[in-house]
Amino acid sequence: MAIICLSNACRRGEPPPKPKPKADSPGADLTDGVKVAFGPREWVMVRPSGTEPILRIYAEARSSSRLDELLSKYSDAVSSC
Repeated sequence: MAIICLSNACRRGEPPPKPKPKADSPGADLTDGVKVAFGPREWVMVRPSGTEPILRIYAEARSSSRLDELLSKYSDAVSSC
């Protein structure tokens, strides 16, 4: 299974997943994959594509450098499985 990292709508032209209620509170949401919230407006979601044999990694962060850090960390974690 391939991995595609999508940082945000601005970078890829694809909207991020719709936020769930209480998405800003720390914790995990397993509704559409695995979504981990680290606080207000900072989260990572890993989910299988519904149309391709790939995993998609979405993220939102307070800065571009933090966003790149999260995407790299979770991409590496998924790749090592």
